Amino acid sequence: MEKLLLLVSVWILVGCTSLETTARETFSRDHSCPLDGITVTRRTDLSVHELTFGRSKPPSDIAKDPARLAIWKKNQDESKKKWDATSNLFFLTGCNVKSFYTCNRNSKSGRNSCSSLTPHEDD
Repeated sequence: MEKLLLLVSVWILVGCTSLETTARETFSRDHSCPLDGITVTRRTDLSVHELTFGRSKPPSDIAKDPARLAIWKKNQDESKKKWDATSNLFFLTGCNVKSFYTCNRNSKSGRNSCSSLTPHEDD
């Protein structure tokens, strides 16, 4: 019975780990940086989609046709909204390193995952 309670307690704690904590732990692993030296800031003001892919520009033939351009913009907006809705963006600093991380929670396993993000450079 005690083992069962311990397993349930561990499962609850693992499932309740915040995305911020997962981002901090991932940054620590990636950069060999002590956890207490890391600052984490959630960046809801930025688009994960735009940081990943840059700001999309329509192909010239679509840009010249207002009806096609309207459809292209609508599709781009929908894609961006879906992408941004499923990812959380954090900016982390520590050990003389600054980096963006995207994090999400797997809906099936309940586990968090984070990965570093190198912002796309617009041309």
